Amino acid sequence: MTDIQAKKSELRRALRSRWKTVTDRERTELSALAVELMRNRPEWKQARKVMLFAPLPDELDIRPLITDALNSNRLVALPRFNHEQDMYEAAVVADSTTDLIPGFKGIIEPDPKCPTVPLAEFDLVLVPGLGFDSTGARLGRGKGYYDRILVDVRGKRCGVAMDWQVVQAIPVSGHDIKVDFILTPTRWIECGTIAVG
Repeated sequence: MTDIQAKKSELRRALRSRWKTVTDRERTELSALAVELMRNRPEWKQARKVMLFAPLPDELDIRPLITDALNSNRLVALPRFNHEQDMYEAAVVADSTTDLIPGFKGIIEPDPKCPTVPLAEFDLVLVPGLGFDSTGARLGRGKGYYDRILVDVRGKRCGVAMDWQVVQAIPVSGHDIKVDFILTPTRWIECGTIAVG
């Protein structure tokens, strides 16, 4: 294990441990704040093709944005695992109540019948992560799945995190892809600068 890998593993452990102290009520309340902040951002209002994600229990719940995007006639996609290629692809969702099912490792994803769309077509992609820093560096879960998604994205990449998940520095490897923005319940962070509200 390299020094960078060891530092990432240590940081993952610390951030996962911190998540265990978050109650369901806190997660619900803070998720609502993050969703509302995103709804007011020009980056969200102007995006016509968006890729979102179905949150895990230790991620902010952004599912209301899926409904919002569908109701405003945008092209909406979520990641779906492609077992043959051992990577995620973007699959279009037309109805959040019928098109989303438990998929790879029980994670909610688009049904196999949902068509794929090239990642380069999205205006905005929301990205989960265990941690981020203000330069846009992201700490994932260690498998590199999202880095392989993000390498093909031509639009804006926006990390989604609790305020405490934005740490001083994330160790970076050569294959790591940075995000352009980070959405938290109280902040909108642009690469290198912090803008509130």
